Amino acid sequence: MDLPNLPVARKCGPFTKLLYKIAAVDKERMASCPEHDHNNACAVAEIQIAVWIYQTGLFTIVSHRLFATRGTIRPELVFMSMFLARL
Repeated sequence: MDLPNLPVARKCGPFTKLLYKIAAVDKERMASCPEHDHNNACAVAEIQIAVWIYQTGLFTIVSHRLFATRGTIRPELVFMSMFLARL
C-alpha cells in the first residue's frame, strides 16, 4: 500500500525565519507544504537580498562620484544608498 507523500515537519532556524519574512510567507503554512515550495520561497528571498546588495553598491558608487571628494568614504551616503535600495 502506497502512502501519500506527507509533509515532513522541518525545523525552522533563525535564517530560515528571516527568509520567510522577506519572502512574505507564513512559517506554519510552509511546514505543511512540499519541499520544492520551501525551496522556492527561500530562493525568492535570496534573490531579493542579492538585488538589495547590488542596488546598495550601485547607489553608493553613484552618490560618492557625485557628492564625495576623491578618495573619501562618507557613511551617510552609504546609509542613504541602503535606504534607497530598500524602496
